[in-house]
Amino acid sequence: MFAFSAQAADYHVCSNGSNSNDGLSHNSAWKTYAKAISMIGSLNGGDSILFCKGETFAANGSRRVVNKNSRADNRIRISSYTPPNAPIDISNPTIYASGGGHAFAFEDDANADHDEGYIISDLILRGNHSGWGIFVYNDADFIDIIDIEIYNFSIGIHVAESNPTNPGSDGENSDLTVKRALIFNNKGQGFMGAGDNLLIEDSIFVNNGYSTAIYNHNIYIGGTGSNEVIRNNKLYQSAMFGGKCSGVSLVAHGDHTNLLIENNIVWEDAGSTIEKCWGIAIDNGHTSGFEQFPGLIIRGNTVVNTGNLGIGCAACSDVVIENNTVVHQITSFGTDAIRVPDRSENSSGDAQSNNVIVRNNTVLYDSPGKGTGITLGDGDGSNYTSTGNDIYYTPGSGMVAGCETYPNTPPDVINVVAGICQNSIPQNLLTTALAKIETIELPETGTSQSGNASGFDYSVYSSANTSGAGAMGWYYLILMAVLLGIKRDLKTLSIPESTAF
Repeated sequence: MFAFSAQAADYHVCSNGSNSNDGLSHNSAWKTYAKAISMIGSLNGGDSILFCKGETFAANGSRRVVNKNSRADNRIRISSYTPPNAPIDISNPTIYASGGGHAFAFEDDANADHDEGYIISDLILRGNHSGWGIFVYNDADFIDIIDIEIYNFSIGIHVAESNPTNPGSDGENSDLTVKRALIFNNKGQGFMGAGDNLLIEDSIFVNNGYSTAIYNHNIYIGGTGSNEVIRNNKLYQSAMFGGKCSGVSLVAHGDHTNLLIENNIVWEDAGSTIEKCWGIAIDNGHTSGFEQFPGLIIRGNTVVNTGNLGIGCAACSDVVIENNTVVHQITSFGTDAIRVPDRSENSSGDAQSNNVIVRNNTVLYDSPGKGTGITLGDGDGSNYTSTGNDIYYTPGSGMVAGCETYPNTPPDVINVVAGICQNSIPQNLLTTALAKIETIELPETGTSQSGNASGFDYSVYSSANTSGAGAMGWYYLILMAVLLGIKRDLKTLSIPESTAF
């Protein structure tokens, strides 16, 4: 793990303090966020800045976090502490960017110089519908973002590229970890960026991207990177424009080698989506620059009631798409549960999809709209394999005959080992698929609001609206009770107030 220095110091920030204090204890704490930020550059590796729980600190002045003493194995920590005599359930401190801008910016100014080694944890970052909760830029490496709540910004976490580099800098922002984060109600993107060894894990993304249809997302992996992992996350309400999910929830564009998308749960409400509300799409969506996704793996994900594509990729080679489950119960349109390529490659000049294996996936299809379980090929002669995919559909649904389609064979080479194509959905499979997202628990936010301050529509979960939905309706009722921390009487929310709606 991390080897903190034996001489590491903890600096405290609390309202009882004074900026003339030394900060070394609660009784001699600094007072303001601005003081804490001003001292970061002088800290030693292993030192910590700790904000006292239960309080709100105004993020004003400089937001830059830059230190040349920290190292990947001896990191500077920005976190929280519990003041004396505090209640057991005291909330994490809130950093409030009330005047706009970022909460924390891991960036030096002018040309890029290398710095590394930070942990930011156990904080609530609140925006004013602008700026970014956390900004990473100009060759800042080895940053861990853990147990953080980020809401009401334009972008929750933004990892950009860099200015021209000074000697010793590679201009890359690598080895970023986002873990157990709650990122919600950010109007642009929940997460936006990329980088070698990026890890986004065990986090929850809700209602990000509501300001613009199509181009906003819960998670947007862009630019370039290698060995990136997006794993065990929950994504819901992507780009809720006009009250409907209107953008891909988990998307990647650019040039990414060995990208792993694994065990994520992506879902929407069946009546609150448009066709462009795709689930997972790893494809060539930029307007310039060569795009490719060699070594892509999409594995073990569950996608429920997204748009007219559940899972797809394009410009992807040496790909494995396996052990995923796609559920589609939207009555207004059908879907391609899994499609490769999911958009045109022949006119874009990007890489061509090739050596694609789609295996052991499960599709549960209950929609009158025309749909396919698996669609492979675009006529460029590439090699595809479909094996052991099980596709179940209700009688009278719009599932195509045979459940799989290969519209350009030949010249595409399609190797098929047929799985199941059955005109009934086993209840145990549906129950198992939906049970995967009944275990969601959001961390406490420290504030409560009554009513519908966060923009969620609870009417769709009333008994009147779920009575005809069978297991699916009761599933959503239970899920939302867990997801939003609602009490038994469904009167109190645990998500902070948002004025975005």
